[in-house]
Parts: sequence; C-alpha cells; structure tokens
Amino acid sequence: MSRASVTRMGHAAVRVRDLDRSARFAEEVLGMRESDRIDGVSYLTCNERHHELMLVEAEELALDHIAFEVADGDALAEVGGRIEAAGWRLLDEPLEAGIEDAVRCVGPAGFVFELFVGMRLEPEAPFPQARIRPRAIEHATLTVSDLEQMKGFFIDMLGFDGSDEVPGAIAWLRCSGRHHDFNLMAGPDSFHHQAWEVPGLSEIGAVADLIGERGQTMVWGPGRHSPGHVLFGYFADAEGVINEFCADVEPVPSDYQPVIWPDVAATGNRWGAVSPEGFVDMGIPVSRSGRA
Repeated sequence: MSRASVTRMGHAAVRVRDLDRSARFAEEVLGMRESDRIDGVSYLTCNERHHELMLVEAEELALDHIAFEVADGDALAEVGGRIEAAGWRLLDEPLEAGIEDAVRCVGPAGFVFELFVGMRLEPEAPFPQARIRPRAIEHATLTVSDLEQMKGFFIDMLGFDGSDEVPGAIAWLRCSGRHHDFNLMAGPDSFHHQAWEVPGLSEIGAVADLIGERGQTMVWGPGRHSPGHVLFGYFADAEGVINEFCADVEPVPSDYQPVIWPDVAATGNRWGAVSPEGFVDMGIPVSRSGRA
C-alpha cells in the first residue's frame, strides 16, 4: 500500500423496513448472533468481534454506511485529516456501539464511509442458531456511476491498492495481503452485495440448502470467479439485499501486479454459468437522508 490507512473491511450498515425479520434471517441463514440492539439498531456478528453487520430500522431499504477499520488513533486522525483536506465532508454523528472512536464522511455519489478503531471483542459468546457460520465479512461491492472517481477515492483517500480490473466495468481493491477487500462495478449508484468468508465449497452448498428450505433459489452460483480464484454463491436476504458466501480468496504479495481481465463469461465464472440477467442492477439505494 502506498499509505498505511485502512486495515480491513469492517462492516456494512443497512437500513431495513422490518428489523426483526432481517435480524432473524441473519441469525438463521447467515449464521450470526445479535450482540446488541440499541435504539432501533441490531448489531450482528459471526465471530468474536462486536459486529460485522448493522441493521438499522427505517421506512425505506437503503445503505446507511460502509465501515473500515484502521490500526490505531493516529491512523484514524491521519486518514480523517486527509479526507477533510481533500474537501470531502465529515459528518458529526453519534458513535455506534462497540467501537472506541470513528470518523464518517460523505464520499463520491453520496456514499457514507466510516473509519473506526477499537472494536470490542466477545470471544466466549455462543451462536445457538448457527448451522453455518462465516469467519468474517470478506468484502462488499458497490455499483457506481463514476468508476474512476470512486476507485481514486479508495486509493488516494483510504489507502487501498488496485488489484485486477475489467476496464470500465469492475475494479478489485485491496488493503491486506489478499487479492481484494472491496470491489466496484460500473452501474447505478447502489450497494450491490456484502460477502462473507466461509471455509470452503461445502459451506456454500449448505447455504444453498438453507435457501432452498425457505422456498428461495440462489441468485448465482456456486461457481468460481477467475480474478482472485474465488469460490462463490450469491443469495438474497429477507429484504432482498444480496449476500455472497465466498472462499479461497487468493493471497497476493505486496508488489502484486494487477491483471487486466477480458469482459467475457469465463472471467465471472470459470465453471460456466453466467451471471443472471440484470445482476448489476440488483443493488439497493444509497441513503440520502440528511446528507445532501
């Protein structure tokens, strides 16, 4: 990385219309547990961290914010100052539960990004409903109307490095030793999906079984993306938000040279099944409430 800033994908916060239903889906299908529910916000986790997902009770379905963890308070001050100096607006909002400190800003196209430090740990808490349990949130994907602007924000403001690309269509970005920690796709400005790391293909098959038991079908997969060598399976939650279970994300060295991939079916899935029609348009809106 050119500058030490973000160290990992932290969580997504999604505004949902039926908080109980969405939290129940997260526990029964995503394999999570609710660590807190405070003032209409459900904090959910799949590991010892206080939360890997926030569900915010609201009238309309929308992305509230995307959060990334930084190493310490000095790094938080440095990246917050960099963002403000570049002219992006910082938000004065209450601190969410389970973290020590945070900075939020409004980035390109009105997306809200949070940088935080000090996530509380709860290593002994049980997961009584989990038939499958992911290890952590692995990445999230936005569709954006200006791919180059958003990619520049991630690299210049947040300190990400670029990994592979399908020029003009998809950009994979990393802040760790893995092929990607965040993805961008060209399309309408929206939150497309959140991805959960699982040990392997058997867990992707197990969630497909769970989805089938609920009378649903998988959105796409199982399959294997060529960039990053990633096993995947996509499915929709109770509100229609797309989730991905993924495994085998390729480790890469710090001097990794990005690969330019062709915009062909085998790039998306080397096993053959192409993404469903309208896949890029399956995201949910970005919340604009109070952030114009």
